[in-house]
Amino acid sequence: MTNKELDYTLQLVNKDLSLEKNTLPESVNNFDEIREKLIPVIKYLLNKDFNRLLTSLYRIDVDEHKVKEVISLETPDQLASSLTDLILQRELQKAVTRIKYQS
Repeated sequence: MTNKELDYTLQLVNKDLSLEKNTLPESVNNFDEIREKLIPVIKYLLNKDFNRLLTSLYRIDVDEHKVKEVISLETPDQLASSLTDLILQRELQKAVTRIKYQS
């Protein structure tokens, strides 16, 4: 994964989750760093603003079946990290596609 893909993924996450500035860093060195910073945000949304989370998942275009599966099978402690993984997989997929077709 290139730095350009990482940065673009981070931009998409910030935009699609409607995060305030400085919630996530502007630049990261690896995918795990984004994941580590995003899990607490997803935890917060799960506990305090579930409707916003669902709207964001729809906007991001995370597969509805995968979301339902995660919600039904995961323990509450694992739920945030599993949803984070789904979000990042989809955002990375979009970033790679957009970078490919920008040229």
